[in-house]
Amino acid sequence: MLLQQAFDSPVRASRLRSLMENEPRIMLLATAVEGEFDEAYEKRLFRQFEHHPMPRWNELDHRHYLTRRAELIGKVPTQRQLARIDAYSRFTGGSARVAAVLASAILDEQDPVSASADLTATLDRMSDYYRSLIERLPANTRKVFDALIRGGEPASQVELAARVHARQNDISRAFRWLVDYGYVVNERRPGNKEHSYRVTDRLFVQFYRMRYVDPDQPCQLAILADLLATSIEFRHKWHFAEGYLGSAKPAEAEFMAKLACSERGVDVKLLPESMRDAESLVRLGREWLWMDEVLFTGQDMPTFYAQVFDRFKTDEELRTACEQAKHLADAAITVESERRPLQLLAGMPVSSVIKYHFHASLLKQHSADDRKRTLSRFSQSAEALQSVFTNSEWVHALVELDSAYPLASSLTEASDFAFQHLDGLAGPTIQQAAEWAARAVCLWANAGIRETTAKSWMLAEHFLLQLSRGQNAQQPALRILAPIEEVLKKMDRKDACRACRLKGILLKESEQFDDAVKAFEASLAFGDNHPISTVDSLEQMAWCLAATGKTAEAMKYQKQALQAWEGQPLTERLAYNHGQIARHLCRLSSFESAWDYATTHKGTNLFDWDVTVEEFAEAIWDAWNDKGEAGAFQLGKRILIALGTDGLKEQFFIFFRIVDAGLPLNLLRDLFSEGAGIFTPATFESDVFRMLGTWLDYLEAKPKDRPRMLGQFEPDWAQTIQSYSQNLSARTRQRYQLANTNHSA
Repeated sequence: MLLQQAFDSPVRASRLRSLMENEPRIMLLATAVEGEFDEAYEKRLFRQFEHHPMPRWNELDHRHYLTRRAELIGKVPTQRQLARIDAYSRFTGGSARVAAVLASAILDEQDPVSASADLTATLDRMSDYYRSLIERLPANTRKVFDALIRGGEPASQVELAARVHARQNDISRAFRWLVDYGYVVNERRPGNKEHSYRVTDRLFVQFYRMRYVDPDQPCQLAILADLLATSIEFRHKWHFAEGYLGSAKPAEAEFMAKLACSERGVDVKLLPESMRDAESLVRLGREWLWMDEVLFTGQDMPTFYAQVFDRFKTDEELRTACEQAKHLADAAITVESERRPLQLLAGMPVSSVIKYHFHASLLKQHSADDRKRTLSRFSQSAEALQSVFTNSEWVHALVELDSAYPLASSLTEASDFAFQHLDGLAGPTIQQAAEWAARAVCLWANAGIRETTAKSWMLAEHFLLQLSRGQNAQQPALRILAPIEEVLKKMDRKDACRACRLKGILLKESEQFDDAVKAFEASLAFGDNHPISTVDSLEQMAWCLAATGKTAEAMKYQKQALQAWEGQPLTERLAYNHGQIARHLCRLSSFESAWDYATTHKGTNLFDWDVTVEEFAEAIWDAWNDKGEAGAFQLGKRILIALGTDGLKEQFFIFFRIVDAGLPLNLLRDLFSEGAGIFTPATFESDVFRMLGTWLDYLEAKPKDRPRMLGQFEPDWAQTIQSYSQNLSARTRQRYQLANTNHSA
């Protein structure tokens, strides 16, 4: 082209020819996109150049070129860059000129937008060449060529005939011309026996699209559409889209997002209009990438749930994500391409009912076999739910509820899943389950739906009580419970009462006795006048007050609890309160008055008497707080002597409660030795007595040595000692440094 411009007159052309013929020291090199510029017979430069056509590069040539280009800038091509070779060589069509222009983009030295600008400039310089290729096309052949590019490549002759509304025989001659002159090349599609064809020169395709198919395309990236579609990974397409949107290039962001959607079989034109703009598509891409990462990394169910619940904070957020997933599935081009969009929703922990309903409605237009395969693949409980769906009114109500509150429903279902798998290794930790259930309580309570609030609270209470048994676990449990305090007035009074009481128990276990009393007072304020609720709160208040030395006030609440329980069938509760009153009398009066009170209120039920006597263990703890080890030992000895009188020898079982009081281990050893002298040889030699001695040995050992000790015991004894230790209160286990083996399910 430059030669034609510089030597555009016969005189200038003659001078150049004379110079080249008579000056051997000068060599003139010229490049051209076609080799016919010196073929005009009447021109002075007719056949004055020796032609050296450049052969088309294959994939290996492209690889060598990229490697050499990388070496020039001191780099080594990465595996990800080299993986683009196939798309790179396919797009260039073997043209070294195009390969050179695009090398920087392939090596990530250049942004695709900049590469597009360079390629557009190259295309502009080659416009005359491509126009000449189009002008050479016979009329019928040009129609077939246009149909191939407009309808999408590759395509078979049968498909092309359908596009131009003709039979295959009618276009065979026109199509043969394209093959003979190298305009198209055969390409076998996977799983398709028919021969398919695409345009050989991919830059020619872009030229044709920009000039005749979509001349008003505002996006610079359009020229690289084929290369970007196949050479950039799904997630990187979204990253580019995000970057372009942030750089005020919405057209480029939208274009790259559309390429990403197309890769997964989603036609953006089928999405709702509100989802088609650049900002909405980029936002969709963020969720899609995140869900891709979560769903396809092989994580277990609890980990997956935890990630979903960490990302979606409100029902509205998860509802929007579910709606987007459905729109994606609706916009899928084929049933097979629906697979990943469907997995977006199927993977989200929305309720099983709404998942099944979603898949059933989405696939209703497909065959029965397609529906069966898809539903069984994506719905965890499809068979069970299918029978339930006969009750349409109930299902409709349930779907409406779960659709409106997908996060609350998901949290409740995940908590229930955890409850069902408490003994399974794949289950979530108890703390995770408690957090999920507590969040569900708050969401349902704020929505004003009492029934589901109550169900979620039942699960939360269960997990929090389990959690509180772990070492130093009261504070995490209190943290989880704190948000529920803000919705107490929106809960059923019975559940609000239990929530306050649970807070009090957690505070009590962490020895925050004053705050615990306030929580139990709040429980009474929410009380439903049920004797169990009232008595339990009064008993707990009395215990906490006694722990802080307010024994007289504790006695008052203990008597109120006793009075509130009068007439109830469960006499064990009366026996407990009698035992606690006797405990307080040890502090306020004397052991003799306490023992007289206990024996005076002794009932006919021996088990109830056991309950009353065991509360004297708390009196030893009080004495230790008030008078030190000497005072505690003296009271403990007097209790053991009283129990050692005729008819009460079996009451040495009080020693279990003495251990649970959390007394110093040396004091426990002294009391145990004292008991050996008080009780009869038959009692002393019993298995239970010997087991108690072994248990003390275990508790006195250093924590690191305890597992070795257990290994030396007989299996039954080892299991019994572990059971004894785990049944101690959380406060006592913490004092004795006993690890909790039930932290997670």
